[in-house]
Amino acid sequence: MNKWFAYLALALLAALPTLASAQSFPSRGVRLVLPVPAGSGLDTMARVLAQRLAPIWNQPVVVENLVGGNFIIGVENVARAAPDGHSLLVVPDSALTVNPHLYPKLPYDPLRDFVPIMQLVTYTQVMVVNGSLPVNSVAELAAWSHANPGKLSYASFGIGSQPHLLSELVKVRSGTDMTHVPYKGIPQALTSVLANETQVSWSIPFLITGNVKAGRLKAIALAAAQRTAFMPEVPTFAELGMPEIDYVQWFGILAPAGTPRPTVDRIYAELTRVMADPELREKEFSAKGYDLSGLGPDPFAALIRRELPLRAEMVKRAGARAE
Repeated sequence: MNKWFAYLALALLAALPTLASAQSFPSRGVRLVLPVPAGSGLDTMARVLAQRLAPIWNQPVVVENLVGGNFIIGVENVARAAPDGHSLLVVPDSALTVNPHLYPKLPYDPLRDFVPIMQLVTYTQVMVVNGSLPVNSVAELAAWSHANPGKLSYASFGIGSQPHLLSELVKVRSGTDMTHVPYKGIPQALTSVLANETQVSWSIPFLITGNVKAGRLKAIALAAAQRTAFMPEVPTFAELGMPEIDYVQWFGILAPAGTPRPTVDRIYAELTRVMADPELREKEFSAKGYDLSGLGPDPFAALIRRELPLRAEMVKRAGARAE
């Protein structure tokens, strides 16, 4: 019997650091690291969460935009951070599920280097063209590209980003001839289309409804299973005979691998508390075309594992590669 008491005592002693770390979190300011520029939808969402979390944690919560390398700089920064919950990654899905299939020497592993905490939201994107372009459909876009060789280009926010993969799939499936021009973020990509520096890109419907109504942009097809209430007149690619052009995207929060599970659970619980606010849900999520997810650590981890081979197939079909 004494032997079992000894084992129990050793187990309790081993657990003490983990329990203490969860109880002391946060002991200083918390960083929300974003691999995207300020002004993007993810940046806006992260800043709202930082404002709401700071009084709960009684510590400053700051947003750091570490941009570059197709998300790599920001993601690697958190992968190398101390695993104590004080550095968190707020990230779009492609940084974790697409980049591993584009870069043979990626300096992080999405499964090995991170602990998922919460999938925040899901959303879909619509293909848009400059308002002056004389096309109103994907078929007309393909025809115009062949009648005007070398004059059509599309803007993305990086190699392997959703606009890049989706545009390459459109090229393959519809025969559209267009050149890829990568930018640092969604705002820069859309600005280039509005200025007619490029002619095609993608956006969350909410972000471009004003420009569509004003005629500065045209929305021609949605990469989703169903039409959106924001633009009910816009068909899905499935309706156009291209069902594989369907990409449910997400934003999520993760911590460095090795972060104690009690700390992860505490962060998840407090994020859930923040996002349960009806005003926040309506103003920052539903009204902007985001579907609130709230998927917790274990199901979120399972989702990432599931999506990795799916995105590998998508990258292969699109013929995308790091340039």
